[in-house]
Amino acid sequence: MDKPRSGLAWLEMRRGQPGNASQLRRLGLGEIPLTHDAFHGIQPWRAATHLEELLMTCGILLAVDK
Repeated sequence: MDKPRSGLAWLEMRRGQPGNASQLRRLGLGEIPLTHDAFHGIQPWRAATHLEELLMTCGILLAVDK
């Protein structure tokens, strides 16, 4: 990620909104598998898509051609 702070800023700006921190927490607890298929079933979908893209940019999740 060229600008890691932008990912952190995204989380901070949306603090308290449904989906953001809870998705990260659920990933950390293993409740959501770290797969692209898992992200496609998460709501709210926009937050899930952005988080998926951040994880790909960081190299945590394998990049895919959309």
